[in-house]
Amino acid sequence: MKKIWLLALAGLSTGCTPPATNDKSVSVRQQKIASLNAISQKCGLPQSALTLEREDDIHFQPPPTARYESFDCALTELRKSKFPKLGFVGNEQYVVEGNSQ
Repeated sequence: MKKIWLLALAGLSTGCTPPATNDKSVSVRQQKIASLNAISQKCGLPQSALTLEREDDIHFQPPPTARYESFDCALTELRKSKFPKLGFVGNEQYVVEGNSQ
């Protein structure tokens, strides 16, 4: 009888807790966004220049008036933070006419 009671108690104690993955993934995402915002602030860029898409995709679109030093600073900080995927948004507006590369 004691064995059954212990099994039932163990089953109840583990089965009633919600999965921790949902809360953890939200907080990890919030930490990543906070990290991107800190990079933007440190490098003198608006927060909208760095956005997190999906889990690990970063879109980097500095304003056209951004200084090169700010752009370089952001790339350096992103490399240090080891975000796995980075894409540049808006490069198509800088294509040189007549260049087919």
